[in-house]
Amino acid sequence: MTARRMAAAAVAMALLPGALYAAATASDTPAGEQAEVLRTPAIPAADLDSLLVEGTGQPVEVSKALAQDAEQYSSQADGEPLTAQDAGMQNEFALAATEIELAHPDLFVHARVVVEGDKSEADFLIELTSRPSEDIIATLSKISGNTEVTFGGPALTSDATTAASGAALRALREFDEVTGIGASLNEARSGIEVTFNPRAQISDNELTTIHAAVTKAAREASSLPDLEVELRGVDAEPMTWTNNVVGGRGTYLGGVHDCTTGFTAVRGGQHGFVTARHCYNNVTYRNVGGIIDFVANAVADNGNLIDLQFHRTLSPHNTLPQFQWRAANELRTVTSMANPPDNAIICLNAWTVQYVCAQVVTPERCINGAWPETGVPVTVCRLAQTWQTIDNLGDSGGPWFNGGTAFGIHNGHNSEGSLLTRIGAVEARLSANLMMG
Repeated sequence: MTARRMAAAAVAMALLPGALYAAATASDTPAGEQAEVLRTPAIPAADLDSLLVEGTGQPVEVSKALAQDAEQYSSQADGEPLTAQDAGMQNEFALAATEIELAHPDLFVHARVVVEGDKSEADFLIELTSRPSEDIIATLSKISGNTEVTFGGPALTSDATTAASGAALRALREFDEVTGIGASLNEARSGIEVTFNPRAQISDNELTTIHAAVTKAAREASSLPDLEVELRGVDAEPMTWTNNVVGGRGTYLGGVHDCTTGFTAVRGGQHGFVTARHCYNNVTYRNVGGIIDFVANAVADNGNLIDLQFHRTLSPHNTLPQFQWRAANELRTVTSMANPPDNAIICLNAWTVQYVCAQVVTPERCINGAWPETGVPVTVCRLAQTWQTIDNLGDSGGPWFNGGTAFGIHNGHNSEGSLLTRIGAVEARLSANLMMG
């Protein structure tokens, strides 16, 4: 633990004397196993008042789609049998609960479908911070199931829970010893539970310090000075969001835009994308790390450089046979590929130009230039050129196309117009094949 963090230990111990326990000492238990035994005592359930609202609504009308969903859920290995009527009642309750949550954000805490093992004999349960008003009771009485309404516990509204949970997880980032996993209302709905995975052995004193920091952050964010927080170790990993890699999107180096992805491709069984070789190869996709990884540059052609490189898409992310042709949400599927003939009209979408078209004036040419960064003289071949100059810095690597046909990967421009690497070089010199749909 850092000196700055250790300095807070005395405050933490004063706040929470003896609040933590472990089933084994830190020196005896591997970190993976220790995760399952490190936790703070459970927060006692609050003493709540309750009332039952009887539903007087007519039986739910079951649609074909609802029946299909209920049948699908029931057929799954981990699914309990669910009738279409029950599915309809759950939807009806969800609509009523959401109406209450939106109308009374200062009262709403939690909505729950009662399942086997719950103590309630009602069909549904709603928890509020105080006694329900007449309009809340009227809303619940219109549905076809019975709802138990509990109230009088901590003022953990949906907004307060969100604020406390988010602040708790951000506070965990300050500690190298743990990785925050998630935070939410605890099972008794008397506080929030924060789960974490220890990266290393953690002593009780260290965990006490972490608990104090997390509790302080949660209380301040929710404006609930008496809010209780449970910490629980779990053997889990943080959430990883799956990204869809497509062409025509930005690549970044150190948080700064560098180039543009061209078309997606497959090389040696690896899915990824093609871009310009003169772009940096240690970049991120859309400024998010852990999505792509550099694989290879194109092979030189009789000593002439080919301006192509390939990046693979890392698991669990996906690669689609699509490219952005204009705005971020406007994608086209690659249906074919062709080298551009003379006088053909082709279009470019990249970082700065945002969809511009031009006419090919030279379908096959080589150029001399100075390689970026190094200034070393190079000869680059397998290029086509348009007579219009339509690109700018950051557009390199972007897709040239017409409809769903891929024509090339953007190279740059000289005084005579814009340049692109002919799409045929992707297979011939990079040993990759474009993805098509």
